[in-house]
Amino acid sequence: MSSAAPVDAVPAEEAGSPLLELKSASRLITPSTMPFDYAQKEIIVRGRIEDSEEVLLLFDTGSSETIVDRRLAAQLFLTKGADFKIETLASDVSAQTTKINRLTLGNLIIHDVDARLLDLTPQSRQLGKPIAGIIGMNVISNYLVTINYSKPAITFADTMTSVRPANCNVVSFDQANAPIVTIKLGLDDRQELLMDTGAAFNHLSQTVAERYLSKDKSQARHFTEGTGLDGRPVRLGVVIIDPVSIGSQSLHKVSFTYPANTDTTKSGAIKPISQSMDQKELAGILGNPFWQNFIVTIDARFMRIFLKTNTVGAQRSEIGNAVIAGDLALATRRDFKAAELSYNKSLSLAQKAQDLRYQAIVQGRLGNLRRVMVHDLARPEHAASSYSYFARAQELARKADLKDVEGRILADWSLLYSDNGQPVEAKQTIDKALMLAPEDATVNLDYAVHLFRNSQYLEAQKYIEKALFLDPSNWQALWYQVKLSETFADLKKEKETLTQIVKRYSWSKVAAEKLKELTTAGKQN
Repeated sequence: MSSAAPVDAVPAEEAGSPLLELKSASRLITPSTMPFDYAQKEIIVRGRIEDSEEVLLLFDTGSSETIVDRRLAAQLFLTKGADFKIETLASDVSAQTTKINRLTLGNLIIHDVDARLLDLTPQSRQLGKPIAGIIGMNVISNYLVTINYSKPAITFADTMTSVRPANCNVVSFDQANAPIVTIKLGLDDRQELLMDTGAAFNHLSQTVAERYLSKDKSQARHFTEGTGLDGRPVRLGVVIIDPVSIGSQSLHKVSFTYPANTDTTKSGAIKPISQSMDQKELAGILGNPFWQNFIVTIDARFMRIFLKTNTVGAQRSEIGNAVIAGDLALATRRDFKAAELSYNKSLSLAQKAQDLRYQAIVQGRLGNLRRVMVHDLARPEHAASSYSYFARAQELARKADLKDVEGRILADWSLLYSDNGQPVEAKQTIDKALMLAPEDATVNLDYAVHLFRNSQYLEAQKYIEKALFLDPSNWQALWYQVKLSETFADLKKEKETLTQIVKRYSWSKVAAEKLKELTTAGKQN
């Protein structure tokens, strides 16, 4: 940002909308709120760089610098400054400095923003959206910023005059350009992690993660490929830690990714990705899956974060728990009546809360319930009802522009086509589902089911691993892993997976008996 002394915002007019134009950086007469798209657990805002058309930007507290995609920079004739390297997990990435004369976010116009030029193609490919830039802490730190994941919306307020939130959990952080917080893993393991709203996962260094994997031998290891800032694939594992505490609040069974079989530093810590950050090695990052549990206010002036329990999130949690209860009744016990009661409860709550997201989700679940009834009970009369539910669910998802929800709906719908002997429709539908929601566990599971039915077992294994990486307790994915292990005659993997099922679903007599049988046979051999 410009180093000039801050001045008051002056009103401006553009395209008929009132804007707050900031001649330098930071002073606001009134707070400014802008919506964001919370898809695939990333915060994506709409804005303009110079006089560009409206573009998509990641809102990223994990980046100390604001970044512009090279292609857009070329179109806008942004100047190229000094060359430098950004250090990533896998390698170094070349970048150049530049300056944005005019950055528009919602009804704010900010002038003279220091930025970096970088190829953001990997991020665009991963999100399925053209990402034109990243809003970093050199912009965010000039304001009192509140992130409300429930609305979802971001509010920018004047850092000098705005009243700070009351009755909150207050957590201090290091470095105004990089909010590094101290958290407690388990009961007494204090670690420093970066607050990273540009991350769709929580992440730990390999050294710290391995410590918890060694403590809990029953944690099966599932891996997937992620994409680093340099665009190169990074092999990731997952570990569950309970509890994770920040300030006076704790969350339970928090999932973290970690780099599997990747050279990091000698200590296994994560290096900062910006030259402007102090060269402090970190234990990991806390991404949106962690922060979405709160209404988060970032006060960079006094280097602290205010955390307030997300009450709307709690309401959604009640709806979500009813959905989960229905899923468990259907998947684990085939209790159709209990599943329908739970789904209808969640639908009633969602309609009362006018929550289109969950209304679409539940309509899709009811469609899947009818699909399973057709398949398991040989009751074809439920097929029409299933189609009807799926169609209503997709309409709601499209109305609210919920691409990830639409992806899950289409994935379950594709199995109905497959069950009905419509392979062309099934493939078209599951392919679109995977494109819309590549990070949804059930979408990956359903894709694996199609591959399994076509005897494409090696490919199916890849998507089952991804499903279990995203959701280690997924009942159906675990049992498909057992099936695949039997197909590959992989006794070790089969026993590990059955152990996971017994641990997570202790009432499963089938899994317990099968595990006992395999263990006894192994001892005899």
